[in-house]
Amino acid sequence: MDDAVSSIYQLDIIRSEAGQEKPQPATRVRRPPAAQNHQVTASAQTQVDEPASPTTSTSSAAIEVDTLEKLKSEVLELQIQLPEIEMLGNLTRQVESCQSRCNKIFDGSINLKQLELFLEEMDGFTVNVPELKLLRQYQNDAIRCTRR
Repeated sequence: MDDAVSSIYQLDIIRSEAGQEKPQPATRVRRPPAAQNHQVTASAQTQVDEPASPTTSTSSAAIEVDTLEKLKSEVLELQIQLPEIEMLGNLTRQVESCQSRCNKIFDGSINLKQLELFLEEMDGFTVNVPELKLLRQYQNDAIRCTRR
């Protein structure tokens, strides 16, 4: 998972290609206009360079779900083919799986121990998923209530 997030940084390759006339080793279905390419890569780089907002997540390099979705849609729009694109897709599927699991927990009954196990499993997750953040808050609230 960390590999997928760190590979997003490699989208800097696209930015460097935006100013070059000759294609580099990356394979493209079509070459987008340089201005559009630069705009998307600048947007992606800005999202990557901005510090992550403080959350209860243990990862300081976490990215937001909407940032991940925006990056994926921009890459799909440009029809760029890079090895990192597959990792981006994998990370997106992991986010969807996490959201689905969180929603099942919201809909069903679960004890605190099961919730703790799930949250421990998700501790290293590198994307800030709102549903996961809410579950962490519920866990903290439940722990505080049991200590009273």
